[in-house]
Amino acid sequence: MSTEHESAPARPSTEQPLLALDGVMLAVLAVAMTAGAVTGRREAVEAAFAAAGAWLLIRLALHPPAPRRRRPAPPARVPAGPRGSVVARVRWALEATPVGYRLGLAGAAIAVLGLMGDVAWHAGFGADGGIARVIAPFHLMLLVGAGLLVTSPLRAAWASSDDEGRLSARQALPVVGGLTLVIALALFAFQWLSAFGDWKPAVTAAGLPPEVRADQAVVQSLQTVVLARIIVTDLILVGPVLLAVRRFRLPFGSVTLMFTLAGTLSAALRGLSLAGSVLAAFAAGLVADMTIRRLRPSATRTAACRVFAVATSLAFAAAYVVALAVVHGRTIPLDLALGAIGLTGLVGLALSAFALPPAAPEAVVEPAPAAIAAEPVVEPAEAPAETLATPPARRRPRDPADLRFAARVTGAAGAREHPVEAAALCALLRGTPGDDVAAAFDPPLATGELAALCRDVVRRHRAWAEQSLGQVDVVYLFLEAVSLPTRPDGTGEQDLLGAWGVTRHGKRVLLGLRTGSRDRATAWGALGADLVERGMHQPVLVVADGAPGVWRVIHELWPDAGMQHCTRSALDEACESLGERERRDLRSRVGTALETARSGSEARHRLEAVVAAFRGAAPARMAVLARRLDRLTAHLAFPVEHRRTLRSATVLQRALAPIKASGQPVGALPGDADAVALVWALLELGARTARRLPMPLHAAAQLDQLRRRHIPTTEASAAPEA
Repeated sequence: MSTEHESAPARPSTEQPLLALDGVMLAVLAVAMTAGAVTGRREAVEAAFAAAGAWLLIRLALHPPAPRRRRPAPPARVPAGPRGSVVARVRWALEATPVGYRLGLAGAAIAVLGLMGDVAWHAGFGADGGIARVIAPFHLMLLVGAGLLVTSPLRAAWASSDDEGRLSARQALPVVGGLTLVIALALFAFQWLSAFGDWKPAVTAAGLPPEVRADQAVVQSLQTVVLARIIVTDLILVGPVLLAVRRFRLPFGSVTLMFTLAGTLSAALRGLSLAGSVLAAFAAGLVADMTIRRLRPSATRTAACRVFAVATSLAFAAAYVVALAVVHGRTIPLDLALGAIGLTGLVGLALSAFALPPAAPEAVVEPAPAAIAAEPVVEPAEAPAETLATPPARRRPRDPADLRFAARVTGAAGAREHPVEAAALCALLRGTPGDDVAAAFDPPLATGELAALCRDVVRRHRAWAEQSLGQVDVVYLFLEAVSLPTRPDGTGEQDLLGAWGVTRHGKRVLLGLRTGSRDRATAWGALGADLVERGMHQPVLVVADGAPGVWRVIHELWPDAGMQHCTRSALDEACESLGERERRDLRSRVGTALETARSGSEARHRLEAVVAAFRGAAPARMAVLARRLDRLTAHLAFPVEHRRTLRSATVLQRALAPIKASGQPVGALPGDADAVALVWALLELGARTARRLPMPLHAAAQLDQLRRRHIPTTEASAAPEA
């Protein structure tokens, strides 16, 4: 249940994108589709599916678009048309659609068109026969639409930066479910050439009359069908999993589950007449899972992917031949059986070469400065990272620990996609000399490559610091200060002030970096003024780590924005004079109060009780914490899906914590680079692959309401802190 702050306006039912009635209607249609599928009434299934898709599209199209804000809105990507136009409504629905699901909406539209066309085709030309029952033109449209629909969770997981490393069972559920549906859909499309069932009329050599059985042309045709079934089914099984291991580390048993479920669904189309083929799929999946656990194939371990594809293909072909002979009594000549198994393994090897082609060596060329293309003026996280010296595609750090360290700073996806840049910049910020950094790669960086890399980082950082923010619709702004590694002579500022935000589409963007003292309001004012001068619109909420002077700057620059104090920094200060056991107790009780409160007033009452309980142990600290209760509970006025993220501003601190923990000052940097530019490059790599904040339709509508109204701040909340 979504709970709101008592100061947030109640959302009228007319602005709800989907109501309970919609859920009931879709559930009824889903039951109707299931009943039609069980009873074999094809027309009922098609009519229910078309009604469900039409209902959703009409409900979204009729929803009114978000009203205009008081301040100028960013330029629209498509012409908005008049207020309340269909174009505006469709654009509003698409902008609020999560990552990976827009193609799903397109798939729903394609499926609805295919259903309507199929009904018209059967009305005019009658029922299809033979293989045309599967591959008729409008049936192909249905298959394409269904494929786009069922792969939506898979695309969302692929784009998420949270699904890194070995996936847990909960993280792997959308991946395994999406891949299973993809494999089952492909087997359904090729059921006439699938190894999991006999397509009628299908015969074996033993079932032919004696005079026909002696005809070698007929026998060879039957053998060709058997061999084609094995190879085509192996391609359908291994192909999607081979692409999945490039991106995910699946838990043990995932491939076995995918192969077994997909094989069972395909065999059920023919009444499980070839149930032994499901056992072959189970055996192949078990071999695939053991290979994944042992070799850990990935995009960077192409040899392991080759072995995985060959081993899985050989296991499926061998198990299938044995299952046909033992379970169903269908034997084929020994030479044909061994040849089919070997050919299937070679096909698997060729498939792995297509999925992960070998990298061609690239020449390292440093182009002239005039040939460098200007940075596009778009959201910073969208711009692709380019370097002056493009390293060979197979260049990697010699020590895997260097890449693991870089993954802690930039995220696993950033380190995987840009291993040279991430590892080299992290090593330089840890105080490693440039020559040692260049020698830490295999093959080593050539003379001048590291300097060219640093110069390119400086160039991109300057372009980023000057580009306009007018098209970046920031709803949440986060301000935090992190310690910047200083040079050995102690010159320069010690702190790095950072600003990052979350857009209306849930994307995390890095907005500003500036050196300065976290204790000086003028430093925060310079950072905020730079954001305003570059055209950033007023955010709905500003989250800060509580540095002195930052609240006054926020109140002056963005007077209508809410202010949230970072919970972690506030608790760190409150726990300074407490014992270890009392610290854990205080953090636990504050976290429970914020998690379970249904409104801001309820949370404040609970926090006041917590403060009163600890006032005897630390009276001064608890008095400061009591003054901050309004800011600590401001996030409760916002969508429930965002509250945990809005409590704290610690993204930059957590990203740079490994570099800070090294304790080594930054030495002389190649290419006259500065540490701020290198830090920006690492943070930008992390922001580019960061997971988006969920932005469902009701959350977007609630943010529009909060943006249109002034969020009141109490006297204590607006007063600056000493």
